[in-house]
Amino acid sequence: MFYLLLTSETDPDIPRLMEAYQHPSVARYIHLDEVNYWHYVSTTNNVFYHKVYDKDRLVAAVHCELSMQTLYMDIMVLPQFQRHGIGTMILQDVLNGKVSPPFSRIEVDIDESNAASLKLFEKMGFQFVSQEDELCHYVWQRS
Repeated sequence: MFYLLLTSETDPDIPRLMEAYQHPSVARYIHLDEVNYWHYVSTTNNVFYHKVYDKDRLVAAVHCELSMQTLYMDIMVLPQFQRHGIGTMILQDVLNGKVSPPFSRIEVDIDESNAASLKLFEKMGFQFVSQEDELCHYVWQRS
């Protein structure tokens, strides 16, 4: 996997990413404010939006925000590449420090109906902490 930081709200991959975010398999779990999102992720300190490539193909994206050694993140795999282990590879790279600045803890919120993501994060050692409405809160702590 190759990670490329998005640094401009006019990045040429944004239309392809938006198409993925609007696909029903993604849109049911991730909602973007299309007007402001790309400006936010490309200009805000401690926010990192990486486009993920397998060889020369854009296959996913990972959004990370770092606050006081805690990394808040989400992974979006383009629909045609889902269920091929890409989310697992990305999460391994995040845990191994290849994607974001140093952190000691990761927190994620996952829709209770997103069985694939729940299974992925649990498999990777994330612990269920709480649930509010339909969102399950998971934490991973560096030992």
